[in-house]
Amino acid sequence: MIVLTFLSVSRHAATLSRACAAVLVIAAFTFGFGQAVTLEQAFASAENRPNVVNARLELANARADLERAQADPLITRIPLLQAQQRFATALADFERVYYEALTEIASAYTNLQNAARGLEVAQKGLEVAQQAAQVAQIRFDNGSVTQLELQEARTELESARTRVMNSQNNLAVAQNNLESILGIPVDPDQLEIIPEVRLVPVPPLEAALAAALGHPSILQAQQGFELASAGLAVLDPLYASTSQIDDARNQVETAQEGAQEALRAYNILVRNLHTRAENAAEVFVDEIARLTNANERLNTEQQRFEAGLISAFTLNQQELTQQQAAFSALQARNNYLVSLLELQDASFVNVTGTPPALQLEDELGEADE
Repeated sequence: MIVLTFLSVSRHAATLSRACAAVLVIAAFTFGFGQAVTLEQAFASAENRPNVVNARLELANARADLERAQADPLITRIPLLQAQQRFATALADFERVYYEALTEIASAYTNLQNAARGLEVAQKGLEVAQQAAQVAQIRFDNGSVTQLELQEARTELESARTRVMNSQNNLAVAQNNLESILGIPVDPDQLEIIPEVRLVPVPPLEAALAAALGHPSILQAQQGFELASAGLAVLDPLYASTSQIDDARNQVETAQEGAQEALRAYNILVRNLHTRAENAAEVFVDEIARLTNANERLNTEQQRFEAGLISAFTLNQQELTQQQAAFSALQARNNYLVSLLELQDASFVNVTGTPPALQLEDELGEADE
């Protein structure tokens, strides 16, 4: 069982991370070498993503608009509600694009890590395939295998070469993707293994569904219902016609149905992503168990090799098996992180520390002071 805890990130730590990220950018472009980038350093660049910058600007504008509305002694109910809703939507949108940026960064980070390890496994597979082809040739020459078996070994060797070439291409694409996001050269071999503190337990489904109520997809539908209800509330038979009141009532009913449908559809999405995260957690546990077994088997085979009981080729095959198990465990680990972040994207259930909305509230509060 994996025992994990939530990470609490303070605003001051976030500021320090951004400063460190800026130093990395300057150093990288000055000296032109690949960087050893941690996941935290990569996450620090989320605030500089174009969508996040734009959302922060809209939030500032919406906040200023709300303050003007609240300070206006002549403002009426509907304009004030609209200003309040604009601010609430801007705050939710900022949180949405920030979470999306984290997922984009994590996906690119883990894809590059997977590609780098995948190339290592492919190269090891090529080494084993070359030895297997040599063994097959020797055995064919001495009459212990058939022509068909020799050809199969040669075919596998060509396949291994193709896998290495494909892995090299995948690595180049993944590296270019992460570097374009971070804006610095990255060393694929210097990416850190996702830290345990990031692999938090999957939040309860009830918590995810409750948090999703703040997502813009649901919030905006609910705001439409609130605005329509407010529009109906300000109408009175003394000054509004029956047709006006009936139209407003129909708008309320339509908006209510729309809000309910939006909630129903979005709950399905959240449930699916929650299930995916739970499955990813289970696969991760299983792959760790497989890796433990592979490590133990390799240790045993090394002892047998040292005792002269098996050949170097057999040991090399077992080393490949262990590397494949380690690669599968790495992929499962990375997939678990991304599945958690995708759940966070959709539901707003926080798995990465202090929610960006709370960080912004602190910053806005300091600005007021």
